[in-house]
Amino acid sequence: MGAKAKTAKAKAKSVKKVVKKVAEKPVNKAKEAFLAKKITVKAKENPKRKGSASYDRFKLYDKSETVGDFLKKGGTRKDLDWDSEKGFIKF
Repeated sequence: MGAKAKTAKAKAKSVKKVVKKVAEKPVNKAKEAFLAKKITVKAKENPKRKGSASYDRFKLYDKSETVGDFLKKGGTRKDLDWDSEKGFIKF
């Protein structure tokens, strides 16, 4: 077996070890649960200033069922924190 073949074989083993470690890594259950929470809009009207970015992101709540959906569509964690603190939304 040549030097290149040994190096390639060693790299393949190390890649397999990394993949195995990632696969064995425990899933963060708390994060999963948070992303699955349903969002309920409590505000009767959009409380944000028209034309602002936060106004547009607030409209995403109506199009999203869960926290994960909201974040995928462009909402931010800060939006969730602020709006729930102010009582505009509920989980």
